[in-house]
Amino acid sequence: MKDKENPNQDQNKIINKNVSTIRKYVPIDVMNSGHKIEVSHREARIWDKRDRCPYCNLDVTNFSRHLFRKHPQEESVAKIEEISKGNPRRKQMIELLRKQGNFSLYSENIIRPVQRLSSTNFKDDLTFLPCTYCKGLYRKTSLSRHAKICVFNNKNKSTVRRYPSEAQTLLAFTESRKPFLDQLRLKNEVFQTMHADRISLISKGDPIICQYGDDYLKKHKRPHIKNLVSNKMREMGRLLIHLKDVYNIQSILETLKPQHFDKVVSAARITAGYCELTKQFRAPSLASHYHTNLLAICSTATTLLLKQNPILPVKNYSETLKDVDNFRTLVKSNWKFEMGSLAIKDLTEKHALTPQILPVTEDVVLFNNHCYKIADESANHLQNNLENIDAFKTLSETILALTISLNRKRVGDVQYIKLESYQSTTQKTVDCLGVLTECEKALTSHFKRIITIGKGSKPVPILFPKKIQGYIEVMLKCRNSTTFIPKENPFLFALVGSISRWIDASRVLKKYAISSGAKNPETITSSRLRKQIATFLQILSLSEAEMEQMATFMGHTKKTHEEFYRLPQELYQTSKIAKLLLTMMNKGISKQDQGKTINELDIALNTWETNEAEVTQSGAVMSPETEGNDPVSSNTKNDETEVSLNMDLHLPEKTKYVGKEKRTRGTWTSKQKQILLKYFKNQINNKVTPRKSDCLKFKEKNLEVFEEKTWLQIKVFVYNSFKNTK
Repeated sequence: MKDKENPNQDQNKIINKNVSTIRKYVPIDVMNSGHKIEVSHREARIWDKRDRCPYCNLDVTNFSRHLFRKHPQEESVAKIEEISKGNPRRKQMIELLRKQGNFSLYSENIIRPVQRLSSTNFKDDLTFLPCTYCKGLYRKTSLSRHAKICVFNNKNKSTVRRYPSEAQTLLAFTESRKPFLDQLRLKNEVFQTMHADRISLISKGDPIICQYGDDYLKKHKRPHIKNLVSNKMREMGRLLIHLKDVYNIQSILETLKPQHFDKVVSAARITAGYCELTKQFRAPSLASHYHTNLLAICSTATTLLLKQNPILPVKNYSETLKDVDNFRTLVKSNWKFEMGSLAIKDLTEKHALTPQILPVTEDVVLFNNHCYKIADESANHLQNNLENIDAFKTLSETILALTISLNRKRVGDVQYIKLESYQSTTQKTVDCLGVLTECEKALTSHFKRIITIGKGSKPVPILFPKKIQGYIEVMLKCRNSTTFIPKENPFLFALVGSISRWIDASRVLKKYAISSGAKNPETITSSRLRKQIATFLQILSLSEAEMEQMATFMGHTKKTHEEFYRLPQELYQTSKIAKLLLTMMNKGISKQDQGKTINELDIALNTWETNEAEVTQSGAVMSPETEGNDPVSSNTKNDETEVSLNMDLHLPEKTKYVGKEKRTRGTWTSKQKQILLKYFKNQINNKVTPRKSDCLKFKEKNLEVFEEKTWLQIKVFVYNSFKNTK
């Protein structure tokens, strides 16, 4: 008997010895949250793991036996007993209760993962998140893999889901916070889009940050606003992380006290990457954002305190309100001294020192040809096989890229186009077609125009040529015949497998700009394409009405167009401003130059370096009475020079302006002078320079006599006729 008992006794000693050493909580920082992970220091496999009972909150070694002996009256346990032994469903239901019980330990800052760790595989970046279906705690790296095969996952598994983000949301919805968070739109619209890291977890766990994000969400209606709300919440989450790590401040409400203002400034400087030596920020825009964000956070906290919302752990509401109000006063008055002004100066300096590089025409042509080629190939593949999902994705992306390139719109104006907006038809005004030329009439039938809602809820027109319309027909045919895009997705450029997402236009432009072989692919962005067309518009001489129509098409006001879409400063200053300075240096501003614009100033840019004397002589403006001289030949030549200089920034190298050809000066005949002086008699008497439209109208009436003269020559002739008269 002793020989038979000895092995059991030795085994019991080993088990008891290991139980005393194994049952330890080893502190591992999980996203710096202070949770402890239960691990084992075992050397061999030992059945010593304990599980938390969800009914009596006790740790037991044999979980299933404990359920059937101690809790047979529970509804879930009774249902399990009805299932025959050996049935896989019985084991699955027991496992579900086991995971739910162990998940309840998370509120006690204890993590009991499904697969227990050993001391040999510790890592500093361990992150455990629960499965939203069975509540089992898994590593973040393996959570998605488990969630897809979880037996309790009864949702559509083909839909793109962000399981780590959903798991974080589950952690944020504790029993005490669930009623508060259930009434927020953030739960379904924003939380699942946030990246699952410590910043998001901190943001979701603070009620004031959540209410701040929900208030911001209520002010807007466009679908992409949830990305902006996520960024706003993460900005405050990053600030709170540094306050926790450095000053042990655990919540935003605790932050909003006047005695903590200096700590908030210090944490904001750390977040924005402030360097005390250089007085510069790594992210100056973030530093300037915090001023606005903190004021909004104060308003949100005041609203919750006035409502005495139980989500806030406050005993004295009046005292807390006073602290928040004083903190707001400090932010308003002192933030500019602490870091606001420095951040704006740093941002301005960095913008000034960053050269503005616009795309050249050669790169844009390469980009468009490349996209058209890929679109043709993808459309052909889809016509042969509608189930080709790769061709469908490629065709959707190239259509999006070509639409942005043609219309020069913001990426948001195009990528958010609704399918309903594209399919709606608008009736053209037939009565106005009579005023159009034959070419313009042909263009109205070649392009399809739709209206979408752009920035600031303003209507933005989008044009689709015949070729792109054909691509879209193929794309929609494939979309209607397959399940690539769920029927619920309302966007024309919908993301495959998503019920509410769209294709990221910025990523698409970057992708095809690189693959097109462009010399400077980084310049092919929507903002720079918009600035390029605005630069070309300045070379043309558009009327006020034409400029206003163009600004409306671009999606902004005429004032915005004039302020932000001008010639690049370096080009303007090295051409026009330099021309003015040279004129002042060489001959000064004389009576003859009074009333002129910079474009009309007369200076030979091709000779000023080699012969300063010639520059001075070329500045003389000829009198209309001087026979055999062209009073505007120099002006016309200079005007063409400026156009060439302006165009030089955008043309490919083989077509860049190299030099200037010599022009023979024209002559003014007596007949031409007589007609001009008679027609512009009133302007000459009143000393008023005629406008371009007046000169063009005059030339049209006397085309036979003035066919070789430009409107600018006519204008300068009239000006020279009265400039020397007293």
